[in-house]
Amino acid sequence: TRSTITSVPEIHGTPIKSKDSWDTVLNKMRTSGWRIKADNINLHETIYIKPGCYMKDGVEGEDYIRTEQSIMEYARKYYHWNSKPKRARGRPAKSSKKNTTKKNGVAKKTKPANKHGPPTTTARKPSSPA
Repeated sequence: TRSTITSVPEIHGTPIKSKDSWDTVLNKMRTSGWRIKADNINLHETIYIKPGCYMKDGVEGEDYIRTEQSIMEYARKYYHWNSKPKRARGRPAKSSKKNTTKKNGVAKKTKPANKHGPPTTTARKPSSPA
């Protein structure tokens, strides 16, 4: 049975922003009293303990959270954190369409049309087999 969260600990200082990185969110939670400890049962997991709560007398899901995935879900639900991955700055998103055409085995890169005429092409050498 899943417990119902009865209280959500307040974040002290700067609130969690929807675009904060996970490291920033975790740091804000720690400075607000959340404790993090290694799980003695599953050594690859971490336990996240709410401020003022203890595992010994606590209820999993209410007083402490056992997995990183679960604590991330908690942050999304109760702190309105949005963890969509960001792409690297300065790099456009990858497109499934290629701006190249092949003619006689030579790849040509197509440039978009300018306001004075049709698209132009630049010849590219064919890639040599590896």
